[in-house]
Amino acid sequence: MKTFCTALILLCLTVCISAQTLDNTITIEGRVQDFVTHVDVPNCLVEVLNANDSSVVASKKALKEYQNGEQSWKTSEYRITIPRKEGDYILRVTEDGFMPTYVKLPLRHFYKREISREVGTIFLKRPKTVDLNEVVVKATKVKFYHKGDTLVYNADAFQLGEGSMLDALIRQLPGAELSKDGRIYVNGKFVESLLLNGKDFSVEIILLCLRICLLIW
Repeated sequence: MKTFCTALILLCLTVCISAQTLDNTITIEGRVQDFVTHVDVPNCLVEVLNANDSSVVASKKALKEYQNGEQSWKTSEYRITIPRKEGDYILRVTEDGFMPTYVKLPLRHFYKREISREVGTIFLKRPKTVDLNEVVVKATKVKFYHKGDTLVYNADAFQLGEGSMLDALIRQLPGAELSKDGRIYVNGKFVESLLLNGKDFSVEIILLCLRICLLIW
């Protein structure tokens, strides 16, 4: 009789402790799937974060195994038990090959006998990637630019044959024209002054050089 009473007391204590534990915790339930294929993503990590400071409250792998005779399969169902405390939480789901996914989890108004909350299916998206073949980047030089009211041409930016003369360069300058008498026009306006490597050359000297080039050409 004494043994029976002891066993009964221990059973009652176990039931009381279990009930107290259930009152102090709640289980978050859900599932994780691929956003495109809607296929389960087993073994992904599910974490419950405190929304105030992002601290991890609890974490668990989303994995549940089933067996039916010789057949077995895995799903990405999860059950995470956390303290039964009202507040704002965040579910963070991470897995290789997918972008981290965050879901708001506000916990409010617990029912007296409520032991779990269903979150539903969380969908993971893969990062957008573009595969490029080998790319060779070549720098190009600026051919011309404006400096105040002066139009500056960069002769190094033009492809000229070895031994080319000044007239060959002028014919490649954007907007520049070379008349038969050796006069230079840019966008229809006569060039009154010309700087070469920062040095000022008189128009007469330039015209003479160009006339000689034209005669040779």
